[in-house]
Amino acid sequence: MNNYISNSFQDRIQISLANISKSSKDKYSIVNMEYIPNTFKCELCGHRPCLYAFSIKNYETDKVIKVGSECVKHFRGECDIDVAEGLKKRIKSVTRKMRRYLKKYVEPEDYKSMSVERKRMITTELFMRFQVKESLRGEGQKKAKLTKEDVETILKTTAEK
Repeated sequence: MNNYISNSFQDRIQISLANISKSSKDKYSIVNMEYIPNTFKCELCGHRPCLYAFSIKNYETDKVIKVGSECVKHFRGECDIDVAEGLKKRIKSVTRKMRRYLKKYVEPEDYKSMSVERKRMITTELFMRFQVKESLRGEGQKKAKLTKEDVETILKTTAEK
């Protein structure tokens, strides 16, 4: 396999596919989906910044590339895009919820002074804490909620990083 280079958007997509494929009949699948608050560069088109990463595996070559939420649509018909879109909606919903926790428990001027990267990092930390609380609660208990103390703890620990 050769590694080709090009600058045009469409050429980059075709070349990226050529670099991970044996033939046009190769089979692909979504093997992972994640939210990356620090953003990443789409390995299919080169776009940056992307927040939602879909790992696409070529089963003929065993190569995996990380693509953004727009480029995953190039695999429609080969991957279950509806599942991918569902995962993305779920992550967006929980992310919005975590941002509301952050806004609720942080002074407005402190929130405004935070960088976008810091807000993303804190939101991700809140999301992980929320997931832990959700997994530990009993089936008969109310939904998991974060407290002001949860937010303050995360603010302190992320300030040190």
